[in-house]
Amino acid sequence: MPSTDASIIIQRFSEAHIDGITALDIADNWMNLHRVELTVYADNAAAIGLYRKFGFEDEGLFRDYAVRDGQWVDTLSMARLRSLPKVG
Repeated sequence: MPSTDASIIIQRFSEAHIDGITALDIADNWMNLHRVELTVYADNAAAIGLYRKFGFEDEGLFRDYAVRDGQWVDTLSMARLRSLPKVG
């Protein structure tokens, strides 16, 4: 089963005016993705809370990973794995 970065899915679908929830539905039910991952600013508690609500879990902290407003900031790597039914 394939995997992908959620930001790629959401970016592509946002260009087509499709929201993130719809993008995740497409990832699950049309693209049959097993793993969807994303990166978010580590201090963005609202976004992190929303991602957790949709099943994303923390995978790692990247210290000084991105520049925002001229300052280095940490980002958080998150992923959502879809469980497969047990066969046999």
